[in-house]
Amino acid sequence: MSINFLLELFDYGEQGKDRTGNTFQRSSPNQWDGSLADFDSAALSKIDLTTIGGSLGLGLVCAVVPYLLYTKGLERVEPGQASILATIEPFVAAAVGMLCFAEPMTMSKAIGMVLIFCSIVILNIQEK
Repeated sequence: MSINFLLELFDYGEQGKDRTGNTFQRSSPNQWDGSLADFDSAALSKIDLTTIGGSLGLGLVCAVVPYLLYTKGLERVEPGQASILATIEPFVAAAVGMLCFAEPMTMSKAIGMVLIFCSIVILNIQEK
């Protein structure tokens, strides 16, 4: 399923109408304003079992399974270690984004990563 399918559901053409019925030019032909007035119900016929299965699979794999695994894993980890793991998550996410997805390193991102790392070090020093 592609974004084009979703955009076809709300095909406005060259002009759109606001809530009062006034016609205006859109900057993008497929820009959706949240209104269901121009909903193309014929596009729903394009939904097949593969699309439904893929959507459910993505929902399960990306939302349900990680949450269940995280919750199950917390049962086996001490509370102090769990809090450190939760604290380091944004640091790891930023590092993975830069290393694997070529995200740019910005000053705010660098400062945030340093602050997270320093807070973990400080928490570990105070525990001992």
